[in-house]
Amino acid sequence: MYKKTTVILTLLFLLSIASPFTTSIKAEEISYEAESVILLEAETGQVLYKSNADEPMAPASLTKIMTLLLGLEALEEGELDLEDKVRISENAQISFDGTQSVMGFDRVGQEVKLEDIITGIAVVSANDGCIALAEHMKGSEDRFVRAMNEKAEEIGLEDTSFANSHGLDDPDQYMSARDVAKLSKYAVNNTPKILELESKDEFTFNDITQPNRNLMLPEKSYGYDGVDGLKTGRTADAGFSFVGTALRDDMRLIAVVMKAPDEPTRFESARNMFDYGFDNFDKLNLYESGEIVGDAPVTQGTDHFVPLATKEKLAVVTDKEDPSDLDQKLEYDEDIKAPVEQGEKLGELHIYDGDESIGSVAVEAAETIEELGFFGKILRGISNFFSNLWESIIDSITGLF
Repeated sequence: MYKKTTVILTLLFLLSIASPFTTSIKAEEISYEAESVILLEAETGQVLYKSNADEPMAPASLTKIMTLLLGLEALEEGELDLEDKVRISENAQISFDGTQSVMGFDRVGQEVKLEDIITGIAVVSANDGCIALAEHMKGSEDRFVRAMNEKAEEIGLEDTSFANSHGLDDPDQYMSARDVAKLSKYAVNNTPKILELESKDEFTFNDITQPNRNLMLPEKSYGYDGVDGLKTGRTADAGFSFVGTALRDDMRLIAVVMKAPDEPTRFESARNMFDYGFDNFDKLNLYESGEIVGDAPVTQGTDHFVPLATKEKLAVVTDKEDPSDLDQKLEYDEDIKAPVEQGEKLGELHIYDGDESIGSVAVEAAETIEELGFFGKILRGISNFFSNLWESIIDSITGLF
């Protein structure tokens, strides 16, 4: 349990208020044509716009964000190496016939460098590369799919189920737009190499050069300033889908468009959401990791109070044209007893815009507080007794007047 201590420290920020001559679109003016959309800020996770965002839908190649995430995490943890040779199985040897997005492996038994497999999945959305990676990592695609679903549960994806590693239509393969956005946020923040790969203009394998299918990359036909990812998707069930991410002025937005009717529409829908987000919102960095935000009383400790520090950086997103006052409320453990170890979680700091909580961060002990020894506790008890007695006398005297 935490005792709510309202610092009602009002955080009044004079934001970069939009010029009266600036024209920006409003939420009701966002133009999109898709069955499901969502826009969120990537650091805070704040949702800036959504429509039908929780309906499970066929994800098509948006699935590959999870496939890449597992591969990149394994690389970071040393379980894989980019120089590894991946043996191509019969399952992964998909013909280059135009019906699927593939790298185009030559033959069963071919050995391909893992770096090429990862890049092929990221840049040209290679279905054959997904199967090859899955089998290389887990021995079979089925076991890899189990790992995908376990990771989805770990991240907190509530309307997601994976049945394959590439995203071809399957009744047991679905994601909501909100889950796609949450997965993308997780991948971008935890495996930044995904953006390095996804922003490559083209990929050449076996003397075949294929372009990146993300036409919102700045040099492409639907180019948008700041876009550096993430993934397109198209199947009969999924229609035309897209998750894009763009970075401007230290604010990264993620836009998800699911089941648009055609390619231009999915990109124009994402463009309109990006315009809305960048035109109307600012990201405020309120606290850095380790910053002192208050203190909490400690009983039987060598100090009466322990300073509280943010465990992580805390940022929030606010409206440019209506920069409301923000309140912060510090909640900490009701009964903190020494000893207290530095780094021990003791509560949370919440940021409110009116009644709405728009951000929070764990707070921890900024220093160690040792427990009083036997004689120290006796002396503290005597001190507290006389202090309380004196306060009672003062209150009694004050009550006479």
